[in-house]
Amino acid sequence: MKRPDSGRRKRVKLTVEEKADHAISVHDYPELDLNENEYVLIDVERTKLLPVVAHVTAGVGYVFFTIVAFLDMSGQFGVSDNGSFSIICLLATILLAVICYTAVWVYNRNRMIVSNQRIFSEIQQALFSFYMQSIELEHVEDISYSQVGILANFFDYGSIRFSTIGNEHTYELTFVNQPESQIKIIKKAVHDVDEGEATKFKAKSAYSSDDLT
Repeated sequence: MKRPDSGRRKRVKLTVEEKADHAISVHDYPELDLNENEYVLIDVERTKLLPVVAHVTAGVGYVFFTIVAFLDMSGQFGVSDNGSFSIICLLATILLAVICYTAVWVYNRNRMIVSNQRIFSEIQQALFSFYMQSIELEHVEDISYSQVGILANFFDYGSIRFSTIGNEHTYELTFVNQPESQIKIIKKAVHDVDEGEATKFKAKSAYSSDDLT
């Protein structure tokens, strides 16, 4: 009498190309702890507009405070005779640089990575507040994107949002570059799972002939 082997499912074999993708993904994303049948499809790209603005702001602030400090030291302003105002300008420059570069670092730490099985959401809320969430593609119910405002449409960036079945959890990544084209890749991944493509949590078929004894 043939019987199921303790409910175990046959492992899904990857193609040669998928194996190469898996090896590259494991190398490039060691923090994701990908399983043996999993590989990254897309690392959602965010717009470079905000980092550029932050760097420009830091640069303009540096030039401004440097000029002010130089003029003060040369006696053009006559604000202080002992250079204390120049020291204040120097501290203001350092503070502005720290704020701008910290903002860029926090911004770049917020990521959304999509594999053939899961969506990983890396969230850096503040300098010392980071956590990662993941959701299986088969649990994703709705995926959408939005572009609000003149700047978002002009520079082609927006937000990608997806929710799980029953709206138990909602995930969102803002300032996504070209959200329409990137969301197509995510939707296709979800569609492939819905159409029966195997994942770690859902095989193409419950059992194969090799699993029956």
